[in-house]
Amino acid sequence: GIEQAFLDYNDALLAEGHEAHALCAPDAQILQHLKKQNVHIHTLQQWGMWDPIAKWRLKRLMQRIQPDIIIAHANRGMALLKKTGFPLLGVSHNYLFQYSIH
Repeated sequence: GIEQAFLDYNDALLAEGHEAHALCAPDAQILQHLKKQNVHIHTLQQWGMWDPIAKWRLKRLMQRIQPDIIIAHANRGMALLKKTGFPLLGVSHNYLFQYSIH
């Protein structure tokens, strides 16, 4: 599912020599798998796609990291990362595109 795609994207980026940062919830099940990859792991507690504090923290994190591109999986990630000021690629894993970037 979404988690496997997240891991696969990291593997693909690393295989091409890119630096990768992974962002997930502090209690995410995928965290144990991310620790096996050579990615920089960042955790963020958030209370949904409209959480203004999470959006503010994400914007600050992105300003610190200075990513060339952000890859967001699913609607919540797209909604939270949409206004960070960095290029955003939204990966939709279903047919609901309401928070996608046009």
